[in-house]
Amino acid sequence: MDATYTALGKHGYADLTIQTIADEFSKSKSLLYYHYDAKDDLLVDFLDWLVEEFASEVGADPAGNPEDRVRDLFEMLVPEDDGSEGIRLSLLELRMRAPRDERFAKRFDALDERVQAEFAAAVREGIARDRFRDVDAEFVADTLYSLATGTTVRRLTTDYDGESAQRGLDDVIDRLRA
Repeated sequence: MDATYTALGKHGYADLTIQTIADEFSKSKSLLYYHYDAKDDLLVDFLDWLVEEFASEVGADPAGNPEDRVRDLFEMLVPEDDGSEGIRLSLLELRMRAPRDERFAKRFDALDERVQAEFAAAVREGIARDRFRDVDAEFVADTLYSLATGTTVRRLTTDYDGESAQRGLDDVIDRLRA
């Protein structure tokens, strides 16, 4: 999966092949073909792996500040120029396959649910600690994820700098504060 991540970031979806993945893989290309009939079969497993990787990087930090948790999650989704543009663009290309391929749709649904659950958990934690007002945590989570997703798409496809998205995040957090 690491080799797929690297190759996808370098080549994008359209130019990704089993060979470009094998070039990043420490084992033989035949091993890839043994497990996968086609590139898309491997990418479906890659998306499952990506959801698990995301889950391992985030999670409840009961000792942490809920506001920081919301900001950290947003910044993970919409990083400053951190060199991840290639993989982020490739993930956008994969997401665009979802309307025509149920396998991709299911994986992106799982990723979306996981991200929104993390936002909602941070908001609920803030409410429980009296740091945030009592709000509909799922609605706020959906709003934050939509802001992050829209910002990412705009940054990848235009010269949008994301400044107003940061202001939007600040506004949401200001409105959450108790």
